[in-house]
Amino acid sequence: MKKAIALLLSLSMISALAGCKKKSEETTKKTKKTTETEVTETETEESETETEATSEDTEPSESESSSEPETKPGTGLKDFKLSSDFIVRNDQKNLEYEFVSTDRAFAVPTSDGRFGMIRKEASKIQFSDAEIEAHDQLWNTLESQSAELNYVLDGQYDTLRPQLVSSIKDGSFSTDTHLNGAIWVYRADTDIFSYAIHQEIYSASLNNNSVISHTYRASDGMEYFFEDVVTDRAGFADFFEKFFSSSKADEYEKGYAKDFAKDLRNENEKIEFVISYDAIYLINTKLANPHFFKIPAMYAADYLDVSIFGSTPEYYALEADAYNSITWDIDGDGALDLISVDYETDEYGAMIGANISINGEAKGAIPGDLLGNGDNYYYYGFNLMKTDSGFYAYLATTYEGESASTFVFHYENGQFVYVNDFVSTFGYNDVYGISPYYDPSRFVVHDTNDIMGTTYIDTTCSVIGNNGMPVKTADFASKQGVGISKKEITATKIDENGNPAGTITIPANTAISLIGVDLEKDLGLFTTLEEDESTNTVFQLKVTISDGYKIAYGDEQIPQEDLFSGIRYAG
Repeated sequence: MKKAIALLLSLSMISALAGCKKKSEETTKKTKKTTETEVTETETEESETETEATSEDTEPSESESSSEPETKPGTGLKDFKLSSDFIVRNDQKNLEYEFVSTDRAFAVPTSDGRFGMIRKEASKIQFSDAEIEAHDQLWNTLESQSAELNYVLDGQYDTLRPQLVSSIKDGSFSTDTHLNGAIWVYRADTDIFSYAIHQEIYSASLNNNSVISHTYRASDGMEYFFEDVVTDRAGFADFFEKFFSSSKADEYEKGYAKDFAKDLRNENEKIEFVISYDAIYLINTKLANPHFFKIPAMYAADYLDVSIFGSTPEYYALEADAYNSITWDIDGDGALDLISVDYETDEYGAMIGANISINGEAKGAIPGDLLGNGDNYYYYGFNLMKTDSGFYAYLATTYEGESASTFVFHYENGQFVYVNDFVSTFGYNDVYGISPYYDPSRFVVHDTNDIMGTTYIDTTCSVIGNNGMPVKTADFASKQGVGISKKEITATKIDENGNPAGTITIPANTAISLIGVDLEKDLGLFTTLEEDESTNTVFQLKVTISDGYKIAYGDEQIPQEDLFSGIRYAG
């Protein structure tokens, strides 16, 4: 539990594992014809023995066929040619690291029983000792960047906190202040380390979002700049605009892309970007919230150094592009396949049928009894994971009035066979439209809940060893929430090692913050928010999710709003 508390206190709910070794060079070429485009690809000398699926498609059974909705695969990426220079090769290992951070928070009760709050969150990447030794130049760079970010945010926190206290006293308080320095990692292996730092400052007088991105060669810490990756900027700008103009993106994103193409054509404009296994992501930092555009490298190879892409570790994850498609070699024959989601909706936009297609042919569907029966599911996203038991596809939806649901399919003998579904989604962020996860053994699944306010509850999970379904890898899930104690509370104190250390009395009118929740044991982990941060105390209470959210206090089950005031809910 010590590690769980340390992670939760720093909001470090994502970590990754890894190392590196190259496979043999690729040689012979082969071509695959699809209904969408001609696919040319290079076949490796070593066969991918780990791939369980065969390259021959099998016809679905009569029962499977009858459950498929009457939707037709779209034409998708028919106007774009695949490059024979894009090669899929499993020759990397992930770097060993975890996220840690120095978070600070303070809340002041108001006269009406609510509170004003200031919170600072700054992530930091912590390499393992072995990785520090092996990649010391990269490590020194990351350390320097983290220290600078933390210094800036601490300075702002120390300036703004007295202003919060003063505004509460004179009645001028208007809104909370949030200082956030988040790190979004898109790739972290022995070849490439690529990530973005999102700095957000929000208060009554200031609302500022900024993103700084970096891509390094892991071996020596050399940074890749935009001109190193994009070899023909003007041509790439034309390709970028065409790619989004004919995509399935909504009109807002198409408009953003058209405007962003102007920046691409301006040689003096600095472009922020990150790269994944299959794509370059361009970041529009001029919008109110940063926006990420995915450009699959296999289609834009005429304008990119395509050799930077295609390398993966043994297990990895990919996300759909603006065509609701993922282009990848899924059957292990050395040629790229187009895996797409095609769905049909009612007049209100709710899904009434959904297919997963391969190269234009429907190869799987959400069972008919799960859609169109009054349950209003809306398309949200599509992902592909390579795991220890093969490829899995994940079709994420939002559900009207409820949490999101994700439908899981296993790739078997040329088909996507429905496995199950689960409530919540993989690491998606509604505000920024991104899903920065890449490692099936360590990623965040999140869902909304109302323990100490309506926000996301984030659980670190893995699908390895569980047939594509996420299982949690930590007891506590991360969740933030602030309230003011209405009465004196006797709770279980938690020491610095994460162990129970007797009881503690929390005075009435004390500001507290939720740190995390163990939903299986019905435990909530909290901390006091004292003016002197060094005196904050971590404690534990029983939290029951039954007939509303209740706190077990003594022999009673007390609704949380009767124990804490100031809890804020959505809606």
